Amino acid sequence: DESQEVKFDVDGVQVTNATLKLTDEMGNRRFKFDNMNLTTGHIAKNEPITLDASLHAVGDNPKMDANIQLKGSLLADAEKKIFGAKGLDAAIQGSVDSLSKLDLKVSGDLEAKPELSEFMVDSLKLVVKADMQGKVLALALTAPKITAQKDEISGKEVNVELSCALSTRDLTRS
Repeated sequence: DESQEVKFDVDGVQVTNATLKLTDEMGNRRFKFDNMNLTTGHIAKNEPITLDASLHAVGDNPKMDANIQLKGSLLADAEKKIFGAKGLDAAIQGSVDSLSKLDLKVSGDLEAKPELSEFMVDSLKLVVKADMQGKVLALALTAPKITAQKDEISGKEVNVELSCALSTRDLTRS
């Protein structure tokens, strides 16, 4: 008996101002996602999907109250075992666990071939600012290109800036 593969091909999806509530009884967690908006381009098996999504997330374990945005082109090619994101632009603002006044932004291109232990990051930019129990934390990371293949990592310059403003003095490292 040969199994027939179902063809999945959709012109796009649009969700406007939706709400979703999740309860995890075993994990004793509750989440509410509201103001959910999602617009995608064409969706088909093993093809990139462009998307633009935003939502407000509230949870109790971990405690969170944050706005989340995600834009880009995502790929999950199960046949070639390639996964990635092109033109990724993601952001989180709000509070998550012990971080308040969180402002996280990440952009760049990512590609993973897990079966070959190959991972690539291109034009990565990560900026995080948050208040952690009275300490203001800031992190900025830029990586023009990083490639990891099995046990070898190569790339261009990676720049990391980290600062922590304490109540009476500042500590800054670059």
